[in-house]
Amino acid sequence: MTYLFRTRLAPLLVLVCGAAPVAALDLAPPVNLCAIAAELAPEVTRLTGYATGPTCPEIAFTLPARAASATGKDRAGEYNFDTRAIGLAADLDMSGAYGRSILLHEMVHAAQHRAGKDPECRAELEYEAYMAQATYLRAHGEAREATLAMVLAGLVSSCGPRYH
Repeated sequence: MTYLFRTRLAPLLVLVCGAAPVAALDLAPPVNLCAIAAELAPEVTRLTGYATGPTCPEIAFTLPARAASATGKDRAGEYNFDTRAIGLAADLDMSGAYGRSILLHEMVHAAQHRAGKDPECRAELEYEAYMAQATYLRAHGEAREATLAMVLAGLVSSCGPRYH
């Protein structure tokens, strides 16, 4: 119901009642991303063999809402190798398996980074993260989303020839 309110009813109320900010109408409880990351950490280790680290990585809703993006480059999540921060889309629903799988995917990148994996070949890193995400989604009853993650894994699985 909260999702329906935020995405459909709140903008309509603003349109009808005036220019009150939509954020003021948001009734969703705050999301504890570190608590979710702590729940996902054993899954990252189980699916990849990487240790996740003793502390919560920096995680925030820093990416634009996917529905509102005009760039055509909608992203649900990203890991920044320079800052070691995880960014999530502002409209990502963390209450279900799909939203959590996005965080798991980015946590795999953080674990890869800690393990010294080379970000030069992003395709190899993406393949591993998408396969972990697909396995997590399938285990949580999201077969369609798991299949899409596996297709993406296949599409990004090669960096091409390396020249020395």
